Amino acid sequence: YKRQIVDEATSDLDPLGKREVLEVIEQLREESKSTVVIVDHNTDDLARFADRLVVLDGGRVVLEGDPRYVFSMARELEAVGVRVPQIAALASKLGVTDGALPLAVDEAVRILAPLKHRLALRTAQNGTGTRGPSIAEFIDVWYEYEDGTVALRSLNLKIFEGDFLAIVGPNGSGKTTMAKLLTGLLKPSRGVVKVLGLDTKTSRPSQLARLVGYVFQNPDHQLICDTVEDEIAFPLRSLGFSEEEIRKRVEWALKVVGLEGVRREPPFFLSKGEKQRLALATVLAVGPKLLVVDEPTTGQDERCSRMIMDALRGLNERGVTVVMITHDMRLVCEYAKRVAILRGGELVAEGVPREVFERLFDTLEEMGLGAPPLAKLMKKLLGKPAFTVGEVEVNG
Repeated sequence: YKRQIVDEATSDLDPLGKREVLEVIEQLREESKSTVVIVDHNTDDLARFADRLVVLDGGRVVLEGDPRYVFSMARELEAVGVRVPQIAALASKLGVTDGALPLAVDEAVRILAPLKHRLALRTAQNGTGTRGPSIAEFIDVWYEYEDGTVALRSLNLKIFEGDFLAIVGPNGSGKTTMAKLLTGLLKPSRGVVKVLGLDTKTSRPSQLARLVGYVFQNPDHQLICDTVEDEIAFPLRSLGFSEEEIRKRVEWALKVVGLEGVRREPPFFLSKGEKQRLALATVLAVGPKLLVVDEPTTGQDERCSRMIMDALRGLNERGVTVVMITHDMRLVCEYAKRVAILRGGELVAEGVPREVFERLFDTLEEMGLGAPPLAKLMKKLLGKPAFTVGEVEVNG
């Protein structure tokens, strides 16, 4: 093909998978001399592969040109919900702009090395290691699918009241299986899963429905009604809430996820990102004590990702325990109090995000995770990784 169009092809993949897909696309482009159009929100990857960027907002082209030029327009990008790549954002804070703006790690090391005396790392972090009473627990849990695939092996993990736990790992490591065990959608092959004192193997789904909310990775799996507001109201009616209470909760949930303007639209007319936010709203409206969200920012631009993550943080601050499955280490370090790393169905590490990622930094690639570009850059410049631009202080 002389023209290839790739629409959000990497959104559900782990970091290693994203890079492999883009490398294959790049190889095919070079071999066939074809034109490739990629639609994506992942600006860190686009910065390395794209020759030209077009930024759309409301059907209009608002920015277009060389990636260095486009990513130097931070204010304009923020206004339309596009995230500036971490390396470009840091370089801009140091006064490097336009044609000199670095987009790759090696290039950034060369350009920013003379300025590294102006950089310092903050020590503050979300996680403190403080733990309250247990709200859920996996006790020597194994899970085997009917085809013989062993998804979890001897998993032992506690989730604490008020926790914001991120579960990370490469595709196929058992993350979604773990989430479905927490909600009772799956029953352990061996071992015990307890949620608020209930054994999920023997508890009725209706018992768990008020306690545990689950937002699927694919929102199409949980959308069934004719309109957005009916979708949010449906589980509330099933659980016996009054119509007045349903109205209040629907309005609140619509506002939290920014879908007030499409309340009467059919859910399947929405974009993938809007569907993801609707699925989150249907669960938030019920008010669970434990909220499990599987890849909540998949297909979302920066503005909507922030909206969702800030909503999760707000719920967590009000006492809701949050378990988030994600591949985005940046979000983990910004929002999560603890992280658990799965690989091959086994728990590899658990603890405060930055401490865990820094300790395992040299093995993240082989674990299928991969450190973000900024972390690699700061490791080379200052000898210690930083996972978000906010962790880096710029002096002078």
